[in-house]
Amino acid sequence: MVRRRADEAGLGAPTRVLGWFTIASQVLVVVGLPIGGLLTSTFGWRSLFAVNVPLALIALLAAVRWIEPDRPAPRR
Repeated sequence: MVRRRADEAGLGAPTRVLGWFTIASQVLVVVGLPIGGLLTSTFGWRSLFAVNVPLALIALLAAVRWIEPDRPAPRR
């Protein structure tokens, strides 16, 4: 998606954006484990669903709203 958007805008490889995505994913991996352990030890394992399910629904709704659908692929 990022690459296609950069190509449509006539920009080069979107290295900065991809770099920020990489940094964000690594930070979330590092921060997510302690938060999950804290939630589990404090409120039980079901608390993970109380956090993850609403976040997943928000992400799904945001994706449906703001990500453009794929165009049909050209026939060969």
